[in-house]
Amino acid sequence: MKYFPDLANAKIVRTWAGWMDASSDGVPSLGTVDEIPGLYVACAFNGHGFGIAPAVGEQLAKLIVTGKTDVDIQALHYDRYKAKI
Repeated sequence: MKYFPDLANAKIVRTWAGWMDASSDGVPSLGTVDEIPGLYVACAFNGHGFGIAPAVGEQLAKLIVTGKTDVDIQALHYDRYKAKI
């Protein structure tokens, strides 16, 4: 309360908590799941997904509809973990 003494008597109106998905390499996974045809993923944004969600959604939609994206997302494919198992 050193910097905000007026908050000393403030009441907490509500709080929020939720899961934050993370990846072991700090890089999100985006794209298809080879073992399950028709399954696409966009996950493990390590707490940074909100800011880039519009661009991710656009690229994922293009991938689903046309089978390709405007940018190379191969480095984001989840199979990069297979070599580490």
